[in-house]
Amino acid sequence: MGANLNLHKKSLQISADFLECKNKKFLSDLNYFKKIIEKILRISKINKIKSISYVFNGRGFTYLAILKESHLAFHTWPEKNLVNVDIFLCNFSQNNEKKIKSFLEEIEKILKPVSKIYKRIKRIT
Repeated sequence: MGANLNLHKKSLQISADFLECKNKKFLSDLNYFKKIIEKILRISKINKIKSISYVFNGRGFTYLAILKESHLAFHTWPEKNLVNVDIFLCNFSQNNEKKIKSFLEEIEKILKPVSKIYKRIKRIT
C-alpha cells in the first residue's frame, strides 16, 4: 500500500554552487558572514531559530541554520572562491518559493559570482 500523496504538499529545496565569487570576505570571515546572513534572512522574511558554525583552520567554514520553515546550509571554500548553499523551505502552511528566490538573489548580490549552478529538488512535506 503506497502513501496517499494527495495529503502532502510539494516543497522546494535548492542546492546552489556559486563559483569565482568576488566577495572574498564573505567566504572567510564568519562574523561578517553572520551579520550579512541575518540581514538577508530578514529581507527574505525567513525565520531563523538557531544556528551553528565551524571554521576550518582559519579558512572556510560551514554554517547550518534551523529555520522555522526548515533548514539552511553554507559551505565556503575561500581558496577556490566557491560557496555551496542548500536551502529547504517547506510549504506546509504557505508557498515559500518566493522567499527562496529572494534569499538567493540577495546572496548573489553579495557574493558577486562569475557563474552559478542551481539544482531544484521538489520535496514532499
